[in-house]
Amino acid sequence: MKKETSKSTTAKPIIVIGLAATMLVAGLATALLKSPHVASYEYATVLKPASALKSFQLVDQNNNSFVAEDFQGHWNLVFFGFTHCPDICPTTLSQLAIASKRLQPSTGREPLRVVLVSVDPERDTPAVIAPYVAHFGDNVIGVTGSVDETAKLARSLGAFYQKVAMGDDEYSVDHSAAIVVVNPHGEFQALFNSPLQLDLLVSDMRTLIKTWKTS
Repeated sequence: MKKETSKSTTAKPIIVIGLAATMLVAGLATALLKSPHVASYEYATVLKPASALKSFQLVDQNNNSFVAEDFQGHWNLVFFGFTHCPDICPTTLSQLAIASKRLQPSTGREPLRVVLVSVDPERDTPAVIAPYVAHFGDNVIGVTGSVDETAKLARSLGAFYQKVAMGDDEYSVDHSAAIVVVNPHGEFQALFNSPLQLDLLVSDMRTLIKTWKTS
């Protein structure tokens, strides 16, 4: 009888510890599921924390001043390109315009817009860039300015571009084709590498917007 009592007494702490461990694991799993900071992305590279932009001074397609603070209040899909770009730029802007329409119901009070930053500011004046971006829709804006100020924004967002001579004083511009996300606080929040995958971009942006609102 004593031996049986001894076995029973030893088993109770083991049972209690086992139940406690099970409850702890379940609690952690529930917390992770409920946490607004835990999100799964198939395509996006998300910066945690988001990165503040350095100051710059550019203009939009209407020749109005465009500075870092003008990113605020919007979700921004930023693409570095130029109006003389033969294929990648118009194709990308068309896809981003489609993405912005699909995402509008998710953005709430922070509407989404597409921002083309010209990597060819010498040719892309406001008068040139205005009709170009208008072709892609009302929520697509163009930004241009001096070579030095464009470089400041490009460095803040990790964008690369380089003028390439083509002879007879002609040139093109090699540039990265990634899509940069600037959040409504005006911070570098995420990156979508090329080639652009429209459906995955839309899906990950919905997750990012929902997560950002609850964080």
